[in-house]
Amino acid sequence: LRPVVESLMRQDPTERPDFEELRGWLRSLTRSAPEPDVGRRTLLGPPSLDSGASSDPRRLPIVRRRGW
Repeated sequence: LRPVVESLMRQDPTERPDFEELRGWLRSLTRSAPEPDVGRRTLLGPPSLDSGASSDPRRLPIVRRRGW
């Protein structure tokens, strides 16, 4: 995550990554991040928001917002 933040803090705005590049970096970071260990402070959510949908515990839920 550090290189992403440092690239956003560059003095010259033309050297900063554009939205699409930044989104790709963050997406690859979240997909390659290890799953946290389940400990005392870990909260487990419901298996699925849709009653009929099958859930995969290895995947994060996709949050859908209106207007996107």
